[in-house]
Amino acid sequence: MAYDATLQFLTDEELAALIKAGPLYDSAIHEKIPVSEWRKNAELHVLYNSIELLHNSEVMSNLSVHSDAIASRVYHFYLPILFRVLFLLEEHRKKQKSDMEKNGGGNEGGEGGSKKQQFYPKPLFIGIEAPQGLGKSTLVDVLQTLIDNSVVLSLDDLYLPRDMQQDLGQKKHPGNPLLTFRGNPGTHDLPLARETIKKLKSINEDLGEGQATVALPRYNKKACNGRGDRLPMEDWPSVSGPTDIVFLEGWCLGFERLREFESLISSVDARVYFAPINEYLMEYESVFNSAIDSWMVIKAGDWRWAYEWRQEQERKHNGGVKDAPGINFFD
Repeated sequence: MAYDATLQFLTDEELAALIKAGPLYDSAIHEKIPVSEWRKNAELHVLYNSIELLHNSEVMSNLSVHSDAIASRVYHFYLPILFRVLFLLEEHRKKQKSDMEKNGGGNEGGEGGSKKQQFYPKPLFIGIEAPQGLGKSTLVDVLQTLIDNSVVLSLDDLYLPRDMQQDLGQKKHPGNPLLTFRGNPGTHDLPLARETIKKLKSINEDLGEGQATVALPRYNKKACNGRGDRLPMEDWPSVSGPTDIVFLEGWCLGFERLREFESLISSVDARVYFAPINEYLMEYESVFNSAIDSWMVIKAGDWRWAYEWRQEQERKHNGGVKDAPGINFFD
């Protein structure tokens, strides 16, 4: 299966032509990558995802058709993004080292048996934004699989605990459907997000000297009949340095508040409902947007696709928001 899906039967010239035909191909970055590297990473990607593919009855029932679709996704989407990320990481390292040298830093130690302190740059923070259901989590899973020393922090894991979400919707903003359930700006735990990002920013400091670990919050969307709740802290995974990249992903990541809010929204009801979200976005800019070094934005050709893909995602994970109330929830 991996053989067909990664088009290993093509000659180097044929595969190079296919790669260059992709919409994300950038000659300044991708032309320097040998075809052998594209092949190797394509095989790794399909290998790591083969178990999921084997359990997908639709794919397995018509593998010859889906192999082409998988190959297109790998060579025209995942791998061009992978190599762009690696390019951004190299540029980030160069800048960090240059800044350190300008400030008189560098490796310490020398004679007398003192230990050298190896320079290690701060992690590169890459923000990934796309509508719900468009594959942000799948993309970062692929990138994290293929890039060593990478960490993923998702806005989906930073939602308020269930009791705080109920207080937000029932007491602080009663009757506002946009804040009744998790999803919109205002329903995330911003103090937790700020603290977690701060710790990740400094995770490479003092490597080897009792290096710090960072606990990554986790949220269970299946809890409370699909309304969700935060997992206990003892169930959160921990990471430690060295960390090269932090992928921060979320559907409303990068959003900014409307500066001329009143004039842009004519409906009185809409202004009432959206006004608090617009205010919350001010702090989102400070917590999330200011932390990002580089952005990736995935756009859908039709916004209605988000409904179909998100409902498919919820059904796949069993126990999420069901089809009947799903449209209202996503709205």
